[in-house]
Amino acid sequence: MHTLGIVVPAYRKHFQFLTRMLSSIAANTILPNIVTISCSGHLPSDPTLDNIKQLPHPFPIIWTISEDNHNIATNRNIAAKLIDTTILSFMDADDMAQCQRHEYIIETFKHPDTTAVVHNYWRDTNLELPKTIHTAPDIYRNYLDMHRPQANGIQPSSPVHPLPIWYHGGHISILRQIYLNLPSNEDPKLAGAEDTWYLEELIRQGYKITYIHNKLSLYIH
Repeated sequence: MHTLGIVVPAYRKHFQFLTRMLSSIAANTILPNIVTISCSGHLPSDPTLDNIKQLPHPFPIIWTISEDNHNIATNRNIAAKLIDTTILSFMDADDMAQCQRHEYIIETFKHPDTTAVVHNYWRDTNLELPKTIHTAPDIYRNYLDMHRPQANGIQPSSPVHPLPIWYHGGHISILRQIYLNLPSNEDPKLAGAEDTWYLEELIRQGYKITYIHNKLSLYIH
């Protein structure tokens, strides 16, 4: 039986959004076993963050705080090592989770061949999560593959399901053991392209990525 941990990298600019993000996680049909938040680039004590940490949440939270300004990959790797759930599901601190996100992710990982999952999302500058309730998960297993040699990027592995692919690589979910063997690349040269590098590296190493066509998160920035 799978357990789910939510991994969140955060910076000072994200503190104003953390309560909203955590509330969206708490509103899910299935709660995570744990949430871990890696904050960097600020003093150990911050009034906004201190207030958030004192709020009650329906799941345990592990906080790590560093004055060093780590990049996103480093923050993710620090947070991921602190939990031992079978699934690691990544979220950005200023985004929001649709209420069925955890349920559909766990359902997808029940298939024994599932190693990593990405899903559709909303892009909205109004900062409001649509009140959409999906009737059933729309899952395409082993769906993402690299483009043919003459092109770049990621595309469906089969033309049988020519869906448009909309996903946010920062919201990937992956088996913990795979992530520990293949963590995010902390090379500063990849700043801003960490998510694309990671998905492509998974595929290069032979891992199959399942795609959920349901919109399961709100990407704001």
